[in-house]
Amino acid sequence: CVSVCLYVQICPLFIDPFWVEAAIPEEKIAIEFDKPWEVLPRFLKHLCKEKCERRRRFLHAEGWRVVKISLEGWKECEDDTARGRLFRRSLAACDAIPGGPEEAHSGLMRGHSEEGEGE
Repeated sequence: CVSVCLYVQICPLFIDPFWVEAAIPEEKIAIEFDKPWEVLPRFLKHLCKEKCERRRRFLHAEGWRVVKISLEGWKECEDDTARGRLFRRSLAACDAIPGGPEEAHSGLMRGHSEEGEGE
């Protein structure tokens, strides 16, 4: 479990029939870490993406919010405070964009790469 300075613990969770990488069960927030798909072989990439989409659809149908966070961005965070900021930005982007997590994720990734420039 990891604390992200939100006074909550984020833990892996089994939500039958899927494992969620990290979740805040009391808030029904599932967290997915977006991984670099390009390192997978083509056939495996397709299967993994398909499984992620099925899990996302299932979680949404069960009333969960699915927040996607860049795994690279998470690893770059220096401490729990930085991880908390990344999580809150990801959650806000997910909630603010009518298209949901998919559109929020693309905006977040653009914002993450812009933050890294010039530092």
